[in-house]
Amino acid sequence: MTREHKENKDIPERVKAALEAKLSPDELTEEEQEVWADLFFEKTATLTPEAKAFFAERRLKGLGVGLDENGKLVRRSDK
Repeated sequence: MTREHKENKDIPERVKAALEAKLSPDELTEEEQEVWADLFFEKTATLTPEAKAFFAERRLKGLGVGLDENGKLVRRSDK
């Protein structure tokens, strides 16, 4: 995010709309896309308590997937 947006919290309306999925980020100008990307990554960098609980429950149920030591896709329940 540009310094002025961080300091002023002055986020363009079109960027807000894209963050709220009311407008595709593809429809933003290049400058707006840069602001959108910075804000998007900032907002998604930390898991919410709800997201942490969701993933903890999936791990307990063995629903997670990943790669084994050979790079093969496996489910946690396969181990």
